[in-house]
Amino acid sequence: MYSVCVCVCVCVTQVRLTKRNQEKRLKLNQANQQMLTRRKQPDLCQLPMEEGSCGRYTLRWYFNPQRRACRPFVYSGCEGNDNRFLHLEDCEEACLEEADGTHTHTHTHPHCTYFKVLFSV
Repeated sequence: MYSVCVCVCVCVTQVRLTKRNQEKRLKLNQANQQMLTRRKQPDLCQLPMEEGSCGRYTLRWYFNPQRRACRPFVYSGCEGNDNRFLHLEDCEEACLEEADGTHTHTHTHPHCTYFKVLFSV
């Protein structure tokens, strides 16, 4: 038996390559790599809900493995863990399909117009 892994990533960023913005380009590349690494973590949906420790309160979604459902929570704006999603649909795609052996997630990043990772385990 074998496992198939497919990763599709389309990140459109317009950066004019000059000496002044080479550092910006490096930061964008690092951010894109971090997104890829973050989404490869197999136990993402098993992490506990963490509100973080800052004072900005925004609605986010996390997967509750005991209830096998995505639940809303108030995120403080910093820290916490990767079991945190901007939209209910993102949480459901990432965590509910995981039990079926298929994991799909669409993630929005300030520098990317589209980002999607699809893999089957």
